[in-house]
Amino acid sequence: MDLIELSEAFAKIDPAFQRKADSIFAHWHPDIPPWTQLLGEFGLTISEMTQGGKFNAVEQALFLVEKLLTSGSSEVRDSIATGLLEAILAESSAGKLDFQKIVCFMGNKSKDYCRAWDKFTGIKTPGL
Repeated sequence: MDLIELSEAFAKIDPAFQRKADSIFAHWHPDIPPWTQLLGEFGLTISEMTQGGKFNAVEQALFLVEKLLTSGSSEVRDSIATGLLEAILAESSAGKLDFQKIVCFMGNKSKDYCRAWDKFTGIKTPGL
């Protein structure tokens, strides 16, 4: 799966992901954006969706995240973890996201990474 295919997979879930991808790709044009940059923005999109009560889209996005963490290439897995999941955790730490609202949609690999990140940073994310 390349970055465009990854973007398209998220865009099928909600148009907000497509808008974010369009913006990132336009900013980096003619180059391809870094994977972690795009996935970090998708993490912020998940936070915004949660704040907007779009829990169906959040659930679908986090299901895709788990699928990619278990079956994606190492580049995809690393970008999901260090881009998307860390962006979500940063939003929670900044008080912009109630993590407890989304943890029920996260799979085991996602939660394991988040717990490891908490341990590394010395932060305890509520609900994790």
